[in-house]
Amino acid sequence: MEGARVAVIEDDEFFRKITRLHLERCGHFVVAEATNLTQALGLVGEIAQGNPEVDVILLDGNLREGARDGEDARQVVSKIKETKVKAKVFGFSLSPMSSYGIEVDVDTNKNW
Repeated sequence: MEGARVAVIEDDEFFRKITRLHLERCGHFVVAEATNLTQALGLVGEIAQGNPEVDVILLDGNLREGARDGEDARQVVSKIKETKVKAKVFGFSLSPMSSYGIEVDVDTNKNW
């Protein structure tokens, strides 16, 4: 089984590092990271252009210190839709992404 190419969008350094570690141990490849909203929006634009090639985007709900409203994730998801990025998006946050008004779509056909 070939590993997925993953972009990790997470502002907390500890969570980014532990996420990378676990993904790589499972045979996946972290090909890009973003640590704030500005970087995340720029990264989505790059992904839309095919560089880097990404299969999965792991998205934190809040990329600003103290934020708890999910506005950051909504902006990133809007940019993903606007640019027609084909990568699957998985949200991870202290609050469920659905509480931020973000739909969760799981593709059970992928065998990662």
